[in-house]
Amino acid sequence: MADNDFDRACRYLAKVDPSGFAAWVLRLRLTSLRFVRWLDTRTIPFPGSPDRICDTVAFLEEVDAGGRPWAIPFEFQVEPDPEMFGRFLEYLGRLWRSDWPSPERGDRFWLGAVVVNLTGNGQCSRNMTWPSAGLTTHLGVAERNVAAESAAETLAAIAAGEVAKIVLAIVPLMQGGDEPGIIEEWKRLAEAEPNATRRSEYGGLAMVLADAAGRAAIWKQALKEWNVIRSKIVDEWRAEARAEGEAKGEAKGRTEGEANGEARGRRTTIVAFLEARYKSLPADLIQAIQATQDENRLSNFVELAATTPSLAQFRADAGI
Repeated sequence: MADNDFDRACRYLAKVDPSGFAAWVLRLRLTSLRFVRWLDTRTIPFPGSPDRICDTVAFLEEVDAGGRPWAIPFEFQVEPDPEMFGRFLEYLGRLWRSDWPSPERGDRFWLGAVVVNLTGNGQCSRNMTWPSAGLTTHLGVAERNVAAESAAETLAAIAAGEVAKIVLAIVPLMQGGDEPGIIEEWKRLAEAEPNATRRSEYGGLAMVLADAAGRAAIWKQALKEWNVIRSKIVDEWRAEARAEGEAKGEAKGRTEGEANGEARGRRTTIVAFLEARYKSLPADLIQAIQATQDENRLSNFVELAATTPSLAQFRADAGI
């Protein structure tokens, strides 16, 4: 359950295009769901990882059911976790009790769970029944075993507009994801993306995730002449991850002054991200960021600053 570059890459790509990614994972048409926001779950640690929140809990509306509200945690694993069924049971219960889709009395989320296994085949779902006793415990998890997916079929679906382009980042992990013809088609589709930043994200994330399948060298060689092979944003969140790891590994006797210095540096990074994307920032927003002390919240701000599509959305998701 330890956090790593692969986990961060997956959470990042899910936040770049939440609707498109959710539709792919759930095998739905994009018009079947509506992404509302990522839920603030900082007070609900994920079972087995008391120092880590599940920061990809999506508030989705089921369009065909009149906008029924769903709270769905998205978990990413390099290898399947045999205890994930139990972890989800614990987490979903706490989530159901702690969060609501609206302030209206009695309004509750419908609950679901998603697991994306980068390698291996997971089996998180369970159906436990004792018919004569009238007992049933059932948890159906939407699980994607990426290594079993066809790269060729996925690229064809992306080309046809049936699957969001953000899924390009995962193609290196799929069956055939190291074949020259697949890589060339991947490059053709990625280069057709009109947004230069998004093209860069596809390349940077694909390079990170290819390593989980032992294909980093193949993709690095294949993309060496490509016009965008690294993402500045990906490099920055990887640097952020290293900084967080170093901070956790420091001695417990770290002084308050050192802690304040680290938080101050993170606030500076957040403001710099936002200014790079949106130019001038409102004074009250800068003041709110500078007044934030909680390290987990600041870490979340960094990711939001890099992924939210507008300044207004950043403020809404950050709660400032």
